[in-house]
Amino acid sequence: MTKTTIDVVIYRDKNYPSSWIDEKAGYPDKIAKFLQERGFEVVNAEELRKFIVKSIEDEDSHRKLVVFAQDIIPDTIVEDVIDPSNTTLREFLDQGGSIL
Repeated sequence: MTKTTIDVVIYRDKNYPSSWIDEKAGYPDKIAKFLQERGFEVVNAEELRKFIVKSIEDEDSHRKLVVFAQDIIPDTIVEDVIDPSNTTLREFLDQGGSIL
């Protein structure tokens, strides 16, 4: 049996809002901290873009998982909210990348 490595990052950026994940109760920070304490890297919006763009360029998006500790996707990866079919996030997903 071949072992496959999955790279996981946690997206949390205090410069971006959250909607239904209650910001006032601190849930985005609690989620990020919980996962960070278990060895996962927490990235901000710009770092998330770099992670996703690199995975697209390296053609290994199928080995990447992004966990959103907040529920609004940043404009660094969804550049066009009118036509989200032509965005960095869409390309990442089309190449097999995963989000949670």
